[in-house]
Amino acid sequence: MLKIRGTGLVKYNATTVTVEDAASQALNNRQKWELNLPIAVDGTFVQALADYILAEYKDSAFRYSVVDFQNLETVGGVNVYSLDLGQIISIAEYQNGVSGLKYLVTGYNCVLKPGSAEHSIAYNVMKLDTPTGGYGKFDDAVLGTWDNCSFAL
Repeated sequence: MLKIRGTGLVKYNATTVTVEDAASQALNNRQKWELNLPIAVDGTFVQALADYILAEYKDSAFRYSVVDFQNLETVGGVNVYSLDLGQIISIAEYQNGVSGLKYLVTGYNCVLKPGSAEHSIAYNVMKLDTPTGGYGKFDDAVLGTWDNCSFAL
């Protein structure tokens, strides 16, 4: 039997990249954000990641994380209980003046009360529209479609 004890040591050269947007700093003050990646990466990847994060978050924007329907069965002709995990939905909201925002359904919580007419469903969603062009191609004839997946729980 072989036993080895000790502390593993990893030595690497840290890469520091600074990206700034003067217009965003004037509106939102300067925000410092640090990220330690648990993988060995080169400077090109670090710079690309920094540029992506700056483009994604430099402008203030409301990002929905949950879409909740209480005591509603249909909205805009769509049954709110018919959405599937992985389906892409479009959100329009008049109070913030937004429409056509694309979100991916990543989870849901359904509440049904026996003996009561009250019911609700809340969908967890992830934003797909980004200033950098999104996370990929959706509904592409060659690459496939996101909203035709089957899930088993």
